[in-house]
Amino acid sequence: MQLRINYIILVFFVTIFSCSDNSDKDIYKVVINSKIKPLPPPPPIRGDSISSISNSVIDSLNNVPLKIAVNPFLLDFKSDYTKLFNNINDAKVDYFISTLKVRKEDINARRSLKFTVLEEEISDFTSKLKFYDGILFLSTIKYDDKKDMALVIIGYTNGRLSSSTYLYLLKKNKKTWEIIKRKRLSVS
Repeated sequence: MQLRINYIILVFFVTIFSCSDNSDKDIYKVVINSKIKPLPPPPPIRGDSISSISNSVIDSLNNVPLKIAVNPFLLDFKSDYTKLFNNINDAKVDYFISTLKVRKEDINARRSLKFTVLEEEISDFTSKLKFYDGILFLSTIKYDDKKDMALVIIGYTNGRLSSSTYLYLLKKNKKTWEIIKRKRLSVS
């Protein structure tokens, strides 16, 4: 009888964990892929006018390999984030670096991006940028009550005066997450 109970408990836990929701991983993938891009080449100059960059050149930028350092601590919301689901444009967004750690297995993006979660919080960006193409900051992901909308903050820097932080509002359409709004929180 005890063996049967242990077997039922084992099957229950395997079922629960194998069907776990990958929403965090999927959300990080969507926002990281939209945020991290290498600097594009300058547009070709033809005569006195500047031509636009072709779509094939823009698409090829996604294949440029980049080494990205990830700050080990997650950002988190100070304020009541639930108001942000209705209107991210007018609401004030306060956030801080929490003690929660980034889980490398949650970071997901296109194959050309290679991530290294750092051991300690970054205090000197200049020294870290010698070894990496950029530094990424992630926040905890906050969901609405239905779990079909999410908020996440992404910060990225690839130089002393080349950084920005955005708040993303995402909506789940069937099984995929889509960015429906974003708000710039800081830029340098």
